Amino acid sequence: MASTRRRHALAVLLAALLAFAFSLRGTLLADDLYVVKERLAMPFASFWTDDYWAGYALSGLYRPLGLTWLWLQKLAFGDQPTGYHIVSLVLHAAASALFYLVLEPLFAAHLAFGAALLFAVHPVHAEAVLPVYGQLDLLTALLTLAAILACRNGRHLLGIAAIAAALLVKESAFIGVALLYLLLRPSWRVLAPYAAVTCAAAALRFAALGAMTVQPDATVIGPHASLTLWIKSIIISVAHAFRLSVFPTGQTVYYGHLRDSLAGFPSSELTWLATAAMLAAALLLVLPRRDWITGVGWFAICVFPVANIVPIGVMVAERSLYLAVGGIALLAARAKPVVLAVLTIAALAASWHVTYQWRTELALWEYTVAAHPRSPKAHAMVGWSLLRQWEGQKGETRARTHEEVESAFDRALALNPRSADALTGRALLRWSAKGCDAARADLEMANKISPGDPRLAPALTACR
Repeated sequence: MASTRRRHALAVLLAALLAFAFSLRGTLLADDLYVVKERLAMPFASFWTDDYWAGYALSGLYRPLGLTWLWLQKLAFGDQPTGYHIVSLVLHAAASALFYLVLEPLFAAHLAFGAALLFAVHPVHAEAVLPVYGQLDLLTALLTLAAILACRNGRHLLGIAAIAAALLVKESAFIGVALLYLLLRPSWRVLAPYAAVTCAAAALRFAALGAMTVQPDATVIGPHASLTLWIKSIIISVAHAFRLSVFPTGQTVYYGHLRDSLAGFPSSELTWLATAAMLAAALLLVLPRRDWITGVGWFAICVFPVANIVPIGVMVAERSLYLAVGGIALLAARAKPVVLAVLTIAALAASWHVTYQWRTELALWEYTVAAHPRSPKAHAMVGWSLLRQWEGQKGETRARTHEEVESAFDRALALNPRSADALTGRALLRWSAKGCDAARADLEMANKISPGDPRLAPALTACR
């Protein structure tokens, strides 16, 4: 039995490595450019006293141990991405193996193994594994699973320490106690210390930031949102969490294009919610009650923090679904072996596809534009990626890239005339190429929309 458990855990670990091995050749992506190059260069004390996005925006996020974890890697790797990617891959493999070890005593061996294999290769993990900032989700999941495993084995000091650490890595660990109770049903006496450190982490967050939730003006619905807008944000968030967990297409690191559903009627999202409800009802008729409760409960608990029930700063973030996919994988593992094998192979192929599409910053955003042409952020970030290339080019190549950069920013502004990313990028392009007079209108508008943006500082200083 022990040897079978070790073989299964090793197989899951290797599957996780295989699914995202190509990430080792990747670059820094999306928020990495700020987190690695700027945030980690700030004083160490600011990780524990300031907002996660200090120096760029106030988000109401408190992740001191997560930043410390990345800072230690910056000491070792600098700005070179390969070292970070190795750490990400190891974290994902270890979390996948721990997922199997958590399930193995609770379910039939083949169910635990099948669920863990599907979890290990699921393509929705791309945003957690490929960008450096996704490590916070990986580490939080790893520590949460370690806490559950330690609690089950009666090693409560280790379990409490793991939960405490997870809570300081990322806010999503606040669901750890609920997940622990769902799986193990411990007595309240056993559960109380885990709940106590959760409350202590909340108190530390309040002491540092002066608030328990995200600042209202940093949420996706804003500080004066109507009840209708709030309900729609919940529908959209939950529907796409389910869709990405069962049918992950058009993956990206930014889902701003969902503003169309938020502004209009979320018909496709309601369809996905109805599909989820019918599927859950059908599974209730054929699965053992405990398996159904565990799978559905696992997914619901893990999605709760990012469902905008308490409004947050994103509508959908694939990295936040890292643990949630475990519930879907557990339900899928009840399928016939041939069906589960097909699903696992398809998931593996999809993970390879996403890893290739996200191989560089420019490739990531071009892929997003192709999948979501109405995303102003995606068009703007294509412009920024090209702008960085343009700055080092000469001659005809520089002129051609200049046209592509301006075109990308123009497309973003056609979709959202108040896109700070596009206005800032176009202002900097025009300032660098033609001087202050050509850039002044964009500079003023960008500074009005996003005052204090450090990207604007050199041009604003030069053009005053």
